[in-house]
Amino acid sequence: MTDLRTAAIRRADKFVEPLDVVPLYTTPPAPQSLRDLCAAAYQVVGVADGPVEMLDNLWAAAEGKPLPHDPGAGLPWSPPAPQR
Repeated sequence: MTDLRTAAIRRADKFVEPLDVVPLYTTPPAPQSLRDLCAAAYQVVGVADGPVEMLDNLWAAAEGKPLPHDPGAGLPWSPPAPQR
């Protein structure tokens, strides 16, 4: 009985992809306008010495990839006061 079960599992493995390869759900891609906005925000936050986590998130969003950090990472944050 064990040999029959093993043979059936081996046969099934040839036709079914493992679960770690098949995505359980997919996130629709962000519209290009939102990705462009994130790319522009990345530039502004970078010039203002923003938190690295925020920059990472903006870069990932601009590339249409999942966010590597919690969306609130680095908050609250305010840019440094301008020096005169």
